Amino acid sequence: MTWASFPWKIEAWSRLFVLLIPDHRHRLVVIYKTAYYSFYLPVALAFYFCNVPRSYTLPSPNHKTGDDPLLIEPYKIALSILIPLREYFQIQGYFLDYRGTPEQIWKVGTDIIDNKCSWCVNVALVHATPAQHEVLDEIYGREDSAKEAKVKAVYEQPRLMDRYAEYEEAAYAKIMALIATIPEAPPAPSLALSSGGRSSRRSWKKFTGV
Repeated sequence: MTWASFPWKIEAWSRLFVLLIPDHRHRLVVIYKTAYYSFYLPVALAFYFCNVPRSYTLPSPNHKTGDDPLLIEPYKIALSILIPLREYFQIQGYFLDYRGTPEQIWKVGTDIIDNKCSWCVNVALVHATPAQHEVLDEIYGREDSAKEAKVKAVYEQPRLMDRYAEYEEAAYAKIMALIATIPEAPPAPSLALSSGGRSSRRSWKKFTGV
């Protein structure tokens, strides 16, 4: 293999990876590629430097009945909320890269041309017809604006906007439910609610106007 052919080999394997990767593995990529270091690690470090213990107990709400104290594990609670929150934030970014204009998202969306293993292409592949699979196989990840437009046209067929709306509603409800289970008074829940609110304000409805 010559050096000149090396970039092509990388592109070919990258495109094969995107087109064959199962949806659940895409989720693992999202979580382990960015979620831990970008959302959980800063909070865990803040806990550590503020001497937040790994665990402690609180009196049971029903202490009069003699129930055992509540075991609180702050790091595990943070992890259980921040990982799905980062996944939600990442998938929002994928969708807005596809649907948003530069004026709306402050950048030019390049996920299709850059051959990103995004939520959009994975959902499209799950629901695509054989003919649509063939189109994506031929043109996804190509530096060509006409081919990028054809990929977006394929995205429209499996009702990608509707599927994202369903995903966003379910994900936001799940995250808010997790936050509501925090067994402490504010400010801990209010901080998490604030983070969830900032993510939700990147809503596709705001940026796409639909």
